[in-house]
Amino acid sequence: MRNSVGILMVSLLALLCFSCNLENKKIEGHYFGAGSGFNPFYNGKATVHSFIANDQTAPLVSSGTFVDFFRNGTYSMQFHHYEHGEYELEDSIITLHNHDGKTWQLTYKEDAKNDGKKNKMKFSIYQEDHPFSYFSLNRMENSTSDNYPFLPENNTWRINATEEQTTNQIIDRLQNHLQYLEHHIEWCNEEKIKINFKNVPSPIRVAGNGFQIKTLSNATSWCSIFSDEANCKQSLRLLGRYFNSGKFQWSSYKNPAKRLRHGLSQISKGLEEFREE
Repeated sequence: MRNSVGILMVSLLALLCFSCNLENKKIEGHYFGAGSGFNPFYNGKATVHSFIANDQTAPLVSSGTFVDFFRNGTYSMQFHHYEHGEYELEDSIITLHNHDGKTWQLTYKEDAKNDGKKNKMKFSIYQEDHPFSYFSLNRMENSTSDNYPFLPENNTWRINATEEQTTNQIIDRLQNHLQYLEHHIEWCNEEKIKINFKNVPSPIRVAGNGFQIKTLSNATSWCSIFSDEANCKQSLRLLGRYFNSGKFQWSSYKNPAKRLRHGLSQISKGLEEFREE
């Protein structure tokens, strides 16, 4: 009898999981901005999303904007800040529970410009008393493979530091960022997308011919991730120490994407030398 009950419970859980996955398939995908200049957190009535102090800090939808909804019920997104967590889908409302313990909601609908291709989706901040305008994002398939650049584990570098960081913590952040860049280049190459890091906070400038460490004045978006400027300066100095060591060597790969990825991997490994015990 107990075995029968156990089998029934497992079957019910499996059915529930299958049902959730089927529902989540409606919004599963990688959504990205195209530099439209639209501010999704402002509703025309001086009301902004509750996470933002005022409308001046609210972001524009840009090429750096992305939202990933995974079929397993997790998400990863970059708007005015980076967050990840779990989501629940009911009708057209997406309830998000982020890594900071905050809960908020989006509502969605298909873009009328889809023409049956489902390559665009419209979203809006869901707030009953002050509705927000819908904004449109492009849509494509995503993945849960380890080298998919938009997985939460490849974006821990984006999470703002709330206190002064140690040298080793700064190295961890740099290495996670370099890993993200490496995976992003690979992803762009596979999807035949032009590599564009213009709106990605970074301490280095990535170009077809190589890398360049940014000056402090050109790394403001990267510095905003740290709780104080001193830690940002240290991250730039660590990169400078590695490049000045003369240990960096370009690979013989003729493919520019492979050369860049190999170079980023080499920098990441080279930073290990500066860890403190």
